[in-house]
Amino acid sequence: MNDLKTRQQSKNHLTEMMTPGLIEYWSQFHLSTLARLLLSWVPMVRRLGEISIDFETIGSFGSGSCSHEAALALLLPNTEVFCHDISSKYIPNQTKTLFDSCDRLHFIEGDCSKAITTQKFDFVFSIQTLEHIEDYFSALSLMANAVKPGGYLYIDTPHFNERPELEKDIEYHRKLAWEKHEHYHLGFSRKATIERIKNLGYTIVNSGYYCYGKFDRMALEGIRCSLGKNTVKASKDSIVETIALLDKSLELAEDFYRDRFDELDTLMLQKRECSAISILAIKNAN
Repeated sequence: MNDLKTRQQSKNHLTEMMTPGLIEYWSQFHLSTLARLLLSWVPMVRRLGEISIDFETIGSFGSGSCSHEAALALLLPNTEVFCHDISSKYIPNQTKTLFDSCDRLHFIEGDCSKAITTQKFDFVFSIQTLEHIEDYFSALSLMANAVKPGGYLYIDTPHFNERPELEKDIEYHRKLAWEKHEHYHLGFSRKATIERIKNLGYTIVNSGYYCYGKFDRMALEGIRCSLGKNTVKASKDSIVETIALLDKSLELAEDFYRDRFDELDTLMLQKRECSAISILAIKNAN
């Protein structure tokens, strides 16, 4: 993992990536909803803080609510962002309004496991998508192919050791994952996913885990307890505080788990300490 200096630079970068337009957009969300969104946003921004993000084009696959994509469009005023998903039904009204007002934000309907675009992007990302696709490797290959040489690929997906023979009641967990989330897969091993990405012509920039059990639960429960039972819209101060809280929880978790990352990848489902992996890779020139 990163040393203290690099992590401090990433933290500074995270603070800088708070524009008035983004604050205004996020302030339209209930804070409890935003906190869950930020739980995957913060790890991605931490990874992006380690590279140049002078992107002309960004493509996302399995964009869902398009919230991360909208945020990137607001942060990067010279960047076009293309959202790909099988349906637009999960896009909330505040994001639909942004699509109408921002000509750099586009939605393309299509199945992410099939060839839905021939366009090449400087940065392609996928957050909590591969587990929803039965033929996940075809989807991963299509995402990898959509990146320009020298561009970047970011994958975020649930963590699972991929050793079902170690799991008790594996069919029960698979059934539950489908009924609750329509997940074809319980998740993916970080090490195995890294090898898949490397085999697709990439070099890994960085990778790790997030949603670390007690750390993210403490952060999110703190936010929810402070809100009580009311649905409270986010304010600038609450957004900044929420990001700072989640960022700190990730930093604490990285310190705590740094020497256990390889061990985490083989933990059984019921005992795992984290719930997601994040991988940033650069596409090889040749």
